Amino acid sequence: MLTVSDMAYSKLFSSLVHSSLWGEQDHVRLLFITLLAVADRDGHCWGSRSGFERLAMLDPDASEERDPWFVLMSPDKDSSDRLRNPENEGRRIREIPGGFEIINYTYYRSLRNDDDRKEQNRVAQRKHRAKISRGQPPSAKVSRVKPRSSHADADADADNKKEARMLSGQQSSEDFLKNLEADPTYSCVNVRREYGKMKNWCRIRNKQPTQRRFVNWLNNVDAPMKDRKQPETIKPQPDGWISWLRSTYPNATQKNFWKVPQSVQEEFRHANKICS
Repeated sequence: MLTVSDMAYSKLFSSLVHSSLWGEQDHVRLLFITLLAVADRDGHCWGSRSGFERLAMLDPDASEERDPWFVLMSPDKDSSDRLRNPENEGRRIREIPGGFEIINYTYYRSLRNDDDRKEQNRVAQRKHRAKISRGQPPSAKVSRVKPRSSHADADADADNKKEARMLSGQQSSEDFLKNLEADPTYSCVNVRREYGKMKNWCRIRNKQPTQRRFVNWLNNVDAPMKDRKQPETIKPQPDGWISWLRSTYPNATQKNFWKVPQSVQEEFRHANKICS
């Protein structure tokens, strides 16, 4: 007899109803959900095509008119998976010896596991805080600020001296800045102003304002808008789009909302309750 621990299950994410697959005919969606239901923990479905068709109780006439296996194993230009795994070209399944493999199964399983771990951590932290509050007077306060030690002061002095030595280096800071100002690469950047900003940034974070760090700093500075060649019209990105894209599709290469598949646009609108 199978126990609950022996049974595999697949979690259906709400993004499924916003995917291009959901626009397919019923027998195509039914076959895919059936494969999800029988897949093992690695996304493998062991069996034959005819066996899975009987299990899904597919309409033979509908399958003959539009082969669901062909649809699920063919590229889909509107699939959101093209952002994560362009090499799959939006395919849902692939045939393997002895059965089929759901291509994105392990990705969604990892999302489920991450959610489970986060929830477990939240519960454990709540219990820990409750345990501390029960055994501690209301007026008790815990200070997380560590006193500055004499060793820290000595380290800071040493870092300041090292900073002065590194700034002097083989080239004085003045000559270094003049050479950068003469470099056409930074013609659109106020080199000295950026140098002051970099030094302040290093001072606050206890970093060393080396010449190499400053060159990297300059390479990340955007030129003023007036010095850039702008296209005639730029369609603005929706509010919250970039942060949503990074959290939902961290490996996406296309960042322009208007160039991603329509299914991804609809998924974002649904998540943010935006009317199209």
